[in-house]
Amino acid sequence: MTTWYDITTESIRFATARFQHALETQQALLTCKKPEDFIRLQSEYFQNAFEQYLSEAGRFAGMMSNSTAQALGSAKSAYSRSYDDVPL
Repeated sequence: MTTWYDITTESIRFATARFQHALETQQALLTCKKPEDFIRLQSEYFQNAFEQYLSEAGRFAGMMSNSTAQALGSAKSAYSRSYDDVPL
């Protein structure tokens, strides 16, 4: 349950940050006087978004990997046998 809370919190944080960045970029695009400036800002925005989404995907993968490892660790039986105690 903690993992889902962490993932939800991280998702909201990321979406809020991306939305804020989109608003700032939109304001900057509206003040452009030359097409070159518009294209440069738009290109920077998409490059930045790509890097941020890639980073966030890695962060989510790490969170899910840790969660899976914890779940598998707690699912092990305390009564499991090791291979050394099996008679031949």
